[in-house]
Amino acid sequence: SVSVAGIAAGGSDNATISWQTPVADESYRIYVKVDPANTVTEEDESNNMAQRVLTVSTMTDLEVRPSDVSFYPLAPTLADEVTVSAYIKNLGGIDATDIEVSFYDGDSDNESKRIGDPETIAKLFRDTSERVEKSFFLTEGDHEIYVVVDPDGSIPESNITNNAASVIVSVEAPNDLEVRAQDMEISPTEPEAGDNLTISAPVRNLGNEEYSDVLVQFYDGSPETGGVQAGTDQMVSLSAGEIVNVSTVCPDVSGGSHE
Repeated sequence: SVSVAGIAAGGSDNATISWQTPVADESYRIYVKVDPANTVTEEDESNNMAQRVLTVSTMTDLEVRPSDVSFYPLAPTLADEVTVSAYIKNLGGIDATDIEVSFYDGDSDNESKRIGDPETIAKLFRDTSERVEKSFFLTEGDHEIYVVVDPDGSIPESNITNNAASVIVSVEAPNDLEVRAQDMEISPTEPEAGDNLTISAPVRNLGNEEYSDVLVQFYDGSPETGGVQAGTDQMVSLSAGEIVNVSTVCPDVSGGSHE
């Protein structure tokens, strides 16, 4: 027991005691009683006792909550690398080491859905948390990304029902037309001055909308720095996801290097 020297009318004071808990995974009901010997005259002694349950654990308890899982960018497209991050907490009574955290695109019970290799937390002290993240590309559509702590169950825990959480990531196809330098073809491949050159390039519609009457032009030199148009204007239409090969003819090409 402990004693309080004095409490002014309407006042309060703290009483503190240290107690060595038993080494066992159990719950204890802790009681605090004021004036147990009834030496103080009071009008009401029904409020002289309070209790609280204290759970003592010698095991770890790893947790990840849905509210602790986030991703960036918030509105990703097919061209974006998505980063999913999560805060992993140790609610248990002891420290944990070598904690694996796996990310899954969909069913977390299906190993084929796991994204890359697990991340590892070297050590997580009790009553602390640590942030882990993984970056990856996703296909178009909605993805439920799961974050699972200790997926193999190799760490003894007092509670394993809080080891997984998920977040929905929606990926949209960008409204984007693309042409790639490595896809361009020139015929003949070894032209001479005066030859007619045929230049072709696939134009890709990376978006989910249809485009009509798209103007495609070829240039000898960068059009932003005074390049000259090569051949004639070409008009194409592309449905979502379609690739259309566009070509033009450059007559009587001059000698020298051309970009």
